[in-house]
Amino acid sequence: MRIGELATMSGVAAKTIRFYEQAGLMPEPPRTAGRYRDYPAHAATRLTFIHLGDIDRRMAELRKTRTALKELAQRAAATHPASCSDADICRILSRPAGSIAGSVSP
Repeated sequence: MRIGELATMSGVAAKTIRFYEQAGLMPEPPRTAGRYRDYPAHAATRLTFIHLGDIDRRMAELRKTRTALKELAQRAAATHPASCSDADICRILSRPAGSIAGSVSP
């Protein structure tokens, strides 16, 4: 089957399928005489598993983002606007005292 058909069947964009091939997550399929990719039927099953791994990674990233946003919201609730200086624009976005470099807060 051609890449468009595989994309429709698996719910994964053709561009993503090509990326997975370049990254070595999907084996490069044989080509037709016209140089089109000719995927075997089991390629859709493999894409499903790769897509699930991608979802798990994205969910982990979203959990980290959620935690960072909750921390910012707590700091915003505890910060009085008058405590913000011109140099600091807003204390909510500045790194809190004693924070570790590389923490989630900007």
